[in-house]
Amino acid sequence: MMVKNVRNIKIVFSGGNIFSKTKYIIPLYQRAFAWEDKEIEQLIDDILNFETDNYYLGNLIVFERNDGKFEVIDGQQRLTALYLLLTALDIPFERDAISFEYRPKSDYTLERLRNNDEVSWRQDADSCILSGFDVVSKKILGKVEASSRTLKSAELKWKLEKVSLVRVIVPPNTDLNKYFEIMNNRGEQLEQQDIVKSRLIEMITDGMKRDAFARIWDACSDMAGYVQMHFVVAERNHYFGYDWDCYPDDSDGYYLASDKTDSTALRSISEIADSVDVTSLSTSRLDKSDEDNIRFESFLTFRHFLLHVLKIFEVEENVAEVVAKKTWSGELIDDKKLIQRFEAVFPRNKHVGKTVERFGLCLLRCRFLFDNYMLKREFSGDDTEGRWSLKTLKVSWSNSKKYAKRQPKAYYVDVTNSIASRMLQSMLRVTYTSPLVMHWTTEFLAWLYFDMDGYDSYEHSEKLENIAKAAVREYMNDGEFSTGLITPHIVFNYLDYLLWQKTKQDFQFEFRNSVEHWYPQHPIDSNVRWDEQELNHFGNLCLVSSGLNSKFSNNLPLAKKANFRNGIDGQSLKLRRMADSTTDANAWTEEVAIAHGEEMLNLIRSALELD
Repeated sequence: MMVKNVRNIKIVFSGGNIFSKTKYIIPLYQRAFAWEDKEIEQLIDDILNFETDNYYLGNLIVFERNDGKFEVIDGQQRLTALYLLLTALDIPFERDAISFEYRPKSDYTLERLRNNDEVSWRQDADSCILSGFDVVSKKILGKVEASSRTLKSAELKWKLEKVSLVRVIVPPNTDLNKYFEIMNNRGEQLEQQDIVKSRLIEMITDGMKRDAFARIWDACSDMAGYVQMHFVVAERNHYFGYDWDCYPDDSDGYYLASDKTDSTALRSISEIADSVDVTSLSTSRLDKSDEDNIRFESFLTFRHFLLHVLKIFEVEENVAEVVAKKTWSGELIDDKKLIQRFEAVFPRNKHVGKTVERFGLCLLRCRFLFDNYMLKREFSGDDTEGRWSLKTLKVSWSNSKKYAKRQPKAYYVDVTNSIASRMLQSMLRVTYTSPLVMHWTTEFLAWLYFDMDGYDSYEHSEKLENIAKAAVREYMNDGEFSTGLITPHIVFNYLDYLLWQKTKQDFQFEFRNSVEHWYPQHPIDSNVRWDEQELNHFGNLCLVSSGLNSKFSNNLPLAKKANFRNGIDGQSLKLRRMADSTTDANAWTEEVAIAHGEEMLNLIRSALELD
């Protein structure tokens, strides 16, 4: 049967789905399934929140083998995630619709995902696929962050009928090894932020300011390290002062004139699209101090950072809204609408050049504040895991006789008394994993921008805690504490912050995205089933990593404690208390769980000053 080389494939359609009559094989040269929680949750959020008649999910590049199976060249992570999603929704298709070449553990796991009542096979499963399926299942059952509605399978299935991807079949004589190498080494494609940059630059009439705006944009677009290190020395001195630590001012001479012309500043969109890499800025490095930039990783992409800054800029342009203390939550922070959002603020064919210039200053200021007072992931030496950090950039000047002029050397120091701020920011970061709902970032960055009058560590932590309290207060005021798996993650994490404050135990917030019953729903080696009210009570619940959740399975509390004590020690402080209370097989009862829950809820009530 002849198949067109390029075809639009619906994910779900009347009488079938993407896997109904087609089988895909993941070749050995492809890596195994490796998507983490944030990528999977982002995929589901994108499907749930698109507002057009149809939603395009991307390309799937395949090669048709002689046996009729499609060998996946590009797009296998997304395709496997769709397999997990359709499985969790009980949409029927053959279990071998996707198979992994020479990876029997992966195939074994895919084939058994529907056997939820059977748990013994999970010990031999592919941990990444199993963890991904657990994330999908709980995302479907749980609440949408920053929303009170519960996801319904029917709603998601209805949305999937409007979602499609384009399947491209490469010609039969294609050299697959060469093609795959090209796919992995292709240059940057034209992205929305490049289009926005080009359109904004066109609106600035002054050539010098146009060039300076382009250099500021490029420096801010590199979210690694600190923005000062993405400028040449003269620009650093101009924008940030002699020691590179001054807040950029708004004097008339704000935009720095330069004899160097930014090569991207005046190019059309089509010219940018033809280039290999439109995001890099070619600037001479006048010192070697910025080699340390690779140690720092931002939790935001530049696209999302632009959306946070744009909202702050809109408020700054409307003084009335500043006075009214605009609510920062609301619409999703959707980077797919980047062009649309900027065109609403900077309409084309309007004389908005001066407004664009002011936005350049706002962008640079926000990036300076973000770098100095907001969370980063720091990597040093051979550390591949990294740790949360709040550091500020400092510069020293050498007096070595080797140089005719003193030479700068950048180094990084912890922000003074920043432990509470770092804990609170990391708490919020791991709670709101999807960039669509990181409204806390906008709110805190706006507070730094509008309200901070000199650095005060107490004021910083107070502001961050108030952001968290607002979300926790909603849960507490509702008065229903037996919500099981849909208990908001912010409640668990804020409680851990309070416990840390109280005990100062060794503890770090990490991505723990699975709500677990300490006494299980379907216990192994016991016929004792708890009533739903006690089972799902806050006292019997804990927030754990997806990996530990899979290991816990349906073991009884004492078995969890005995077999995974080391894992528990690295988890939440609430879980550690629950494990400490489980002294023997009969120690963790309904009464003990409820008492523990009330003790923890009272700690939260006290912090929120609730009656």
